[in-house]
Parts: sequence; C-alpha cells; structure tokens
Amino acid sequence: MLLTPLALAAGLVLGLIRGGSFSALRSVHVRVWPVLLLGVVLQTAEQWGDLPGRLALFLVGLSLLVIGCMQNAHLKGAAITGFGLTLNLLVVLFNGYVPLRVESFKAIGGMPSDANPADWTVVNGLWRFEDGDTVLRGLGDIVPVTALNAVISFGDLILLAGLGVVSMNLLLRQPGHSIALEELFPDAGGLDLRSSVAPDDAALDDAAPHSPVVHRLTVESAAFHHAEIRLGDDAAASSIGPMMRSVSENTRTREGDS
Repeated sequence: MLLTPLALAAGLVLGLIRGGSFSALRSVHVRVWPVLLLGVVLQTAEQWGDLPGRLALFLVGLSLLVIGCMQNAHLKGAAITGFGLTLNLLVVLFNGYVPLRVESFKAIGGMPSDANPADWTVVNGLWRFEDGDTVLRGLGDIVPVTALNAVISFGDLILLAGLGVVSMNLLLRQPGHSIALEELFPDAGGLDLRSSVAPDDAALDDAAPHSPVVHRLTVESAAFHHAEIRLGDDAAASSIGPMMRSVSENTRTREGDS
C-alpha cells in the first residue's frame, strides 16, 4: 500500500520540522523485530494467487503485527498502530474476507456507476463486495481515496496515523548520554564518581565482590536517565549519602566484602 510509506515519510518530515534529527535513530530499540518482519511478509499473502491457506497466513501476519506493536508500546504511536491493525483483524476474522463497499469502489472508478455488482468479481486477493451476510461493515474498506485509486478502512486510517506518530517521535527521541556526577555533587572532593547507564541486577551482583559499596541512583530528568555511583570504601559512602538523598529518593545500596 502506497499510503504506508507516505505516512512514514510525513512523520519524518514533521519530526525534522519540530527539531528532530536522524541521529536520534541510533538510540531506538525495537523489540521482537523478527516478529514484525514476519508479519509484514505474511501480510502479502493476499497477493500469492490461489495458494492454499493464504487467508490463514494473512490473519497470522496481522496477528504478529499487532503483537509486535504491543511489545513496542514504549514507542509513541505504536499502540495506535496496533489498534488500527486490530480493527482490520477483527473484520477479516468475522467475515473470512475483507469487505469492500460497492459505492466506494465506484467512487474511485473501479467500476461504472451504473454497473451491477453481481456482474463483477473482485479479483484482488481476499477482498469481496459487501453483501447481506457481511458483519462489522463499518470496519471494511469503505473510505475512497480517489487520488490514489484506493479504498481503505477506518482501521487503515488509524494505523497510518500511528505510523506517522511513530516515525515523527523516533526523530524527537533524546538519546541517552552520561553526565559528570561531579556536577551533581560539587562537594564530593576526591571521591571516585563515574556515571554510566545503570546495570541490571545481575550485573550488580557480579560486581559486588569487586566494589565494596555500589549505589545506584535513578534520576529522572530530560538530560539523563540513570547514573551509577561507585565508591571505594564505606567512609566515602557515608559522606555522600546525604547528598544522594537530596537528589533522589530512589537509592539502592549494595554492600560487599571489603
């Protein structure tokens, strides 16, 4: 669908206009990306001719895309995209095909305005004209886009908006970076303060024998996300404790053998 790259491109343009940068993409973490990739591939099942089971493959592809979007809900717009995909998934599940509204098809020039739908057959994959047995008609392909000679659904509109939001905010992300903790604790004197991204608990457990005292300080600000303070001895820890409490209430202390 041509609308998909157009939505992504529009989001990137808006991101740049709002002061974003392509360098922000380096900090993007996409979860379960193989699931998303497989979903995109299976979405093309409608174009695989008369391949047996292509409806099932199409539904599996939609489901994988929904799962991938939910797993990446930390990316702004991903949940919106997933919601639009879910609407498309529901209408196909309930009908076994993608309902296409005759009037909308005529509006884009797909057939003459005086044509009888009974004399026409939709040959584009899994699409069929609505009939008396069609359910969830409002979720089918009913929105004509004459400029692109296409008919899309409200689910498509929602997922396209979500994709635009995703691509825009990817450029607006603030890449995580370290900060000199001496700026936070100017009175720390000769203490060894080293900032970095906070490790996970397993990493802290491994480091404990070599670092008698490990303080992990979580600081919420626009400039940085996590900072780790490693101190050489218990005396140093007691001297910096009050300063740490003044910056954050989320301080974790681990003590190892000296």
